[in-house]
Amino acid sequence: MASYLNFCKKDVEKVITITESFYHKCSQISEHSNNNLVGLFFHEIIRFFSTIIVQRHIINHRDSDVGDFLNQNIRFGYRGKLSIYNHSLKLNKKRKFISLISKLPFLKNRPAVHLGDVSINNYKIIFYSYFRGYKVVYQEPNTKVFIERYDMQYQLIMELIRKLCAEFSIDFDKALLTDIKNSQSIVSQQISSISTFSQRDIVIIGSPGKVLNRIYSVNAHYLNLKVIGVLHSDASGSDNNPSWIYDDWSNSSHLIGYGQYGDYLLNKENNFLTLNRNSPIYIQSDSEVCRSVYNESKEISELCDYSKIIKQKGLYVSMRIGDISVINPYPVMDPIDYIKWQKFLLSKFPKVFVKRHPKQAYTISYNNEVEVKKNLVEILDELEYDFFIVDSVMSTAFSLIASSSKPIIYFNIEQPCLTNKALISIKKRVLWIDIDIFSDYKGFEIYQQLKASYKFQNTYTSMFSLSENKVSRISALLGEI
Repeated sequence: MASYLNFCKKDVEKVITITESFYHKCSQISEHSNNNLVGLFFHEIIRFFSTIIVQRHIINHRDSDVGDFLNQNIRFGYRGKLSIYNHSLKLNKKRKFISLISKLPFLKNRPAVHLGDVSINNYKIIFYSYFRGYKVVYQEPNTKVFIERYDMQYQLIMELIRKLCAEFSIDFDKALLTDIKNSQSIVSQQISSISTFSQRDIVIIGSPGKVLNRIYSVNAHYLNLKVIGVLHSDASGSDNNPSWIYDDWSNSSHLIGYGQYGDYLLNKENNFLTLNRNSPIYIQSDSEVCRSVYNESKEISELCDYSKIIKQKGLYVSMRIGDISVINPYPVMDPIDYIKWQKFLLSKFPKVFVKRHPKQAYTISYNNEVEVKKNLVEILDELEYDFFIVDSVMSTAFSLIASSSKPIIYFNIEQPCLTNKALISIKKRVLWIDIDIFSDYKGFEIYQQLKASYKFQNTYTSMFSLSENKVSRISALLGEI
């Protein structure tokens, strides 16, 4: 493995460790769990510093001044030219109307279900909430978060920023100071900012990487309300990246996940605990798309050796290629190195089609034919490919492919952060080939020399994507209201 990857991983882990230490210092100031200024900005602190550090290592690694895929203007709290702490946003008309209904006099005494930004059928939540005796309220984009003893916590977060800047030789200039001060516009020192909640209310949030979900969570935790987090992706318990701690786990009292093994009680991984080392209540559910593809009674097709498989029709599923942006120690590979690997791989499989990531903004030219369908489920339903090739097992795409009855070749080009149970399960599901992309793709020749056909076993889908009782995600969520 190239040294820059090792340096990147080590430094990102150090950023997270230092930030977590200041989280605990803030916890000693606040009398309420999760009412923590470092916790509120944890995601943005990691993203800002890790992206700068990783990008610096990548620039030093490159043998030319190529500027491709670099984030040219990294700012605290910004995505491109827009601040994520922008208060000029407004609720759309439908959500505003639904919130207005909750103010009708005959609904006055009902507890509320407060809906954050959730990637799930909101109308079913709304209908069921009213059926269960609740009313539904959407969070206003200009909602502020109450932080007690704010001045003391603010001093700590500034001390943290200065420490990270000094540790990694990053300028603490006027622009950074201004962006940090502007980010504080979401904070209120008045407890009246959480007056919209009552003791029987429930809060439902999606990814805490979105600021409004995080605000909702911090405010609700102050009153010890039930905060239901709805996980995205199509597997839970396989990915062991630390963002699980500082995002999803630390901002929810209850988590709707996929499969059984996102539960700390079954999968004793430290990244399935909160920053305070508590374990949220985990509710398993089905990934509906994985359930639709999965056929437990159907055996996985055998995988032929290289001399035969290059004559078959296969599909290579690419990871998303974009500008460098980092919140975890994996993945941190330079996109240019990744594209070079892709070109090498596809030259060895000239008949394999390429599936680009549907949200990828960059267009990469390949000599191989490109699969034009955007929907991977549609591809799996049509059963037109004999095998799949992947170089990431920490993605929604892998979860879907693993649910199928087709063989998978996995080229391990950058060591993933997997739980122990996931590692064992994935190695049963795929033909795992370790590749050193910095030593002429050493490892690929070992794959080429393999002569036998291979059989596989799929324990992955039932462990990480499907519930024991065939409960859909929306049903699992409604069961908590």
